[in-house]
Amino acid sequence: MFLVFQHTLESVCLGAEAPVSFVFDRQDQFRGRAVEIYNSICTKSDLAFRDKLGGLDFQDKDKLRPLQLADYVAYEFYRHTVDVRFRIDRTDRWQWSRISSSLIRERCFSGKRLETLLKLYEG
Repeated sequence: MFLVFQHTLESVCLGAEAPVSFVFDRQDQFRGRAVEIYNSICTKSDLAFRDKLGGLDFQDKDKLRPLQLADYVAYEFYRHTVDVRFRIDRTDRWQWSRISSSLIRERCFSGKRLETLLKLYEG
């Protein structure tokens, strides 16, 4: 799981023009290890994306709408992968169809773009 965490940091930062701050759902069982890995990555001088790492924070997703959106997108991507890629029924769920054209090519969202996606999510 933490390899995915590192890969996420790298894939977002490599496409960014300015340092990126990360906010994750507050899950106490993972927080300590995530901070440890993040700090370790920040000290490695041989990583091309290190200078693009901003801050790291953990918030309650029930109080932060962008985290709710991220959770929703992750779930719909999971369902798309399972339902369409690995099963005989290869039709997209309407939820995935609704969001995929807007999200699939995005790595990092500006404030305005994030507001647009939140409106789609609340839709």
